[in-house]
Formats: sequence, C-alpha cells, structure tokens
Amino acid sequence: MLKKRGNKKGISTVIATILIILISIIAITLIWQILKPFIQKTATQIDTACVDIDLKINNANCTVGIGTVSVTLNSGRVDKLKFAVGNGAETNVIEPDSNQGGLTTLQTKTYTLDTAFFPAGANTINVAGVVIAESGDEIICPTAYRTPVTC
Repeated sequence: MLKKRGNKKGISTVIATILIILISIIAITLIWQILKPFIQKTATQIDTACVDIDLKINNANCTVGIGTVSVTLNSGRVDKLKFAVGNGAETNVIEPDSNQGGLTTLQTKTYTLDTAFFPAGANTINVAGVVIAESGDEIICPTAYRTPVTC
C-alpha cells in the first residue's frame, strides 16, 4: 500500500530550470575571468605591434647564389623581416641572418638572401615585418608588400 507523503513536494520544474540557468551563468563567468587576461594581452600585442607598420620593397635582384632585397620601413618598427619567395606554384619563407637586424621608421636597408632557398623560377617576393613581444614571442605582422623578381 502506498503511503501518503503529507505536504512535502518536490522541486518544481520552473525552480529547477532557474537553478540550472544560474549555475551555467556562474560557470561561464568563472571561465571568462580566468581566460580574459590571456585574450586581452594577446590582442593588445597584435594590435599595437602591427598597426602602424608600412613596409615597401624598393627593388629585388638575383645573381648567382645571392639575392638582394632593398626594403624601406615608412612607419612603425620591426625587429626583423621574413621574406616569402615564390614561383606561382611553390613559396619558401626565408629569414635573413639575425645580424642583418630589423628596421626603424624611414630606414632603408638591403638584405642579402641565399638563393639556394628560392624555389626554381622564382618570380615574386613578399616581405612581412616581425615584432618581438615583451614575452619574447614573435608576432608576424599581416602587413606585407609584394614585388616581382627574376632569378
């Protein structure tokens, strides 16, 4: 025989739904508070590091074994450069020797690249600035400039 439980009632579905929503909001808030500093730091580094960089390739030449690229930085600062040399089907990224350094505003510098790393029949060269963040991480800026080259 079933016993009557008296006036005791279970949690209504409305209260259960409200509790689940509150628990979800608290969990999302806690996760956001943990992740927020990392997201803001990375976003700030990218925005401030790359926003004002304006690079231009003045000329690019190839001789036997050596490629030279003259680059001017019209604004901003870059700690080093990366060059992408391509032939339409293949592209190789080349980083000059670290002793060639980066550029400061309105500085022009000629970089020497080893053509052994160029793809056969290379016909274009792109340049992108690299900024070293306070953390030591490299930020490759999306700013790039392209010019034809014959090798």
